[in-house]
Amino acid sequence: MNTINFRTKTSRRAGFSLVELLMVVAITGTLLGLSYHAFNSILRGSKLKTAGWMVSGEMEFARQTALKKGADTAVCLYAYKKIGSSEDAWAIQVHGWDDELVQWSPV
Repeated sequence: MNTINFRTKTSRRAGFSLVELLMVVAITGTLLGLSYHAFNSILRGSKLKTAGWMVSGEMEFARQTALKKGADTAVCLYAYKKIGSSEDAWAIQVHGWDDELVQWSPV
């Protein structure tokens, strides 16, 4: 009688070995670590640029207020602590000549 062999020629199972999986995890972790630092530096630069634009906008607002009222104005930059946070925050205030608060903007 003839027997039929249904087995494939290779008896090795399909999949990844533990060493291969550990290498993928190590490479992925390294790439994520490098991209995290790059992303943080981009984010810091963006925040700095945004703050600069806000200060410039407030200076322009103070100028326009002075022209409209025909009086001097002052732009004040204040540092303060946010409630419940250890980070420093900044605020810009535009004061008129009679020391009225014209505008307050957190940066």
